[in-house]
Amino acid sequence: MKLLTALWLAMWLTPAAGKDSAIDRPHQVMTFSYPMDSSWTMPLWTSRLRPEAKGAIRIARGSIAIDIDIHVDDLRPPQSLGGNFNTYVLWLISPTGELSNVGELLLNGNSGMLHTISNWGAFGVFVTAEPDNCVTCPSGPVVLANEVCVGGLPHERLATIDCRNASIRCRDQ
Repeated sequence: MKLLTALWLAMWLTPAAGKDSAIDRPHQVMTFSYPMDSSWTMPLWTSRLRPEAKGAIRIARGSIAIDIDIHVDDLRPPQSLGGNFNTYVLWLISPTGELSNVGELLLNGNSGMLHTISNWGAFGVFVTAEPDNCVTCPSGPVVLANEVCVGGLPHERLATIDCRNASIRCRDQ
């Protein structure tokens, strides 16, 4: 049964041959376990809302802390999505679905970078368009997310973005 489930997930999450990698299920993100004293670089998948965007994330884990660097290109400003979107926010999601806003992805033209640090040993990464950078729960669309399969990196599980598991980042003023 586990093999059947794994095959079904692989077929469901793998883009068709010849197609660009894009997020088809923007409410779920694959989480990975990052071994100590290792570093990984993985491309970010785009959503149908921002198919022209390109991004990569570099994750370097020492003994405890994990350095996370994200770089994006060809990402149009969030205001172009309509609605009340003014910024992009980088999120971590744990295998159990806990969410953490780890920072605002500021753009310089259509490019942006962000460096942050986490002590989570396993997580997935995604970017949403948001009204402001102090949101405690993703409310806007997912525009980028980590891949579902990274060679050599042990995956944990597919986590669902659910705001009941958000951790508070910014305080009301």
